[in-house]
Amino acid sequence: MSEFVIDKNGEFELDRIRFHIDLTPGKNRRPSDAHAFTIVKTRAFLDFYASLVKSRPHPDSILELGIFQGGSFVFLDKLFKPSRLAAIDLSAEPVESLVRYVSKLPNRYVHFGTSQDDRTALTRIIDTELSGKLDMVIDDASHLYEQTKRSFEILFPRLAPGGTYIIEDWAWSHTPPHQAQESPWRNKPALTNLVFELIALLGSTDKIAAIHINRPMLAITKSLSCAPISASSEIWSEIAIRGEAIPKI
Repeated sequence: MSEFVIDKNGEFELDRIRFHIDLTPGKNRRPSDAHAFTIVKTRAFLDFYASLVKSRPHPDSILELGIFQGGSFVFLDKLFKPSRLAAIDLSAEPVESLVRYVSKLPNRYVHFGTSQDDRTALTRIIDTELSGKLDMVIDDASHLYEQTKRSFEILFPRLAPGGTYIIEDWAWSHTPPHQAQESPWRNKPALTNLVFELIALLGSTDKIAAIHINRPMLAITKSLSCAPISASSEIWSEIAIRGEAIPKI
């Protein structure tokens, strides 16, 4: 797409900010620096967000779960141009280039050493830094079933009507590296389990208007009739599946 002309070095520019795509497996990826912010996004991810901005231009407030080297935070900022943007990461080590970027702009916040299932921290961020409003959530944090589900339980009730909730990399358990017995996540429940539950919730209630699924991510659109409420895990009790249980994989 014209927004992202990626050069032979895996770099592109958006709104005068340089980004470097690094998909190296593991943690040996380049750190963000004065030259470019490192972003771990394939072309499919970039194109997805470029198409999304056409239907959701300038959401008032965005919360990102998972920072890594800060490239996605800056990318979201430049692409969507929200009024307020906050992000958290479990790592306690700050990304200095991102901290400098945030310090120069109003209503931009990053929190390191913060878990995606920390209800107190997430609630405080929404109520103070996002002025009590949540239009979009991007979950690119642990990719683990329990933590991702807990974030959804905390944040989806607070999402504005018509808001968008994105979960990235939901299909990790189906990829070749995770089929081997020696895979470190071999015994971790697949994130696909949450996808099954969300589809069942879509069919059982009017809280979700639509779920758009592709391989890199899924986007949940909250119903316009579903007003923000306090966080609750009781949302799953509304799934109607004839008294059966959804099997886990």
